[in-house]
Amino acid sequence: MEAGRVIALARSEFLRDTVEPYLFSDDALLTYLNEGLSTIARKTFLFTQDVTVQTTAGSESVELPINTIAVLNIRHVDTGERLLLVNRKFNLQQLQQARPRAYKCGRQCKKIHLFPIPDKQYELEGEVAYLPPTLGMSDDVPMDDDYALLLVQFITYRALRTNDPDGSAMIESDRFQIAWLEGLRDIKREVIRNMAGDTPYAQPRRWT
Repeated sequence: MEAGRVIALARSEFLRDTVEPYLFSDDALLTYLNEGLSTIARKTFLFTQDVTVQTTAGSESVELPINTIAVLNIRHVDTGERLLLVNRKFNLQQLQQARPRAYKCGRQCKKIHLFPIPDKQYELEGEVAYLPPTLGMSDDVPMDDDYALLLVQFITYRALRTNDPDGSAMIESDRFQIAWLEGLRDIKREVIRNMAGDTPYAQPRRWT
């Protein structure tokens, strides 16, 4: 579904803003759509891609694609051995150079730091969550239509909340915000369920 179609649905079905000049500009609604898309990406890790990187002997870090927001897993290509994720605050002593066994992400997750420091070139592969590019009106929303329609809830919530100087639309805005948050939770639940595969005990008991 094109971004322009999502915006048209929000405008006609929920905002009732169908007479020109519009109360809400296309630019403003497109900004809200991209804000919602970014929130989905960061909160649910819905958008993923495979990556392959090579280490350099004596170099602690490896660069990741610029749009990476999280590393979901990383492993050695030759053996399939997974690297252990350690906390960003965890300080491993780099006493020697050897085959990497663990990693941690930088604050913006644009690179991974390896432990121990590689003693030679190794090839690593894995899966990362990424932030989709900013959409224009004619661009396709990179989600199934039912997910894309969730953005209608976010656009409506943001539009009503932003253009409400006397607070008269606050209740209506809250209703769309609740629907948005519930939809966001459902996407996150489905993503985690897909990651867990056939291991039901890997899923949390509560969804927040």
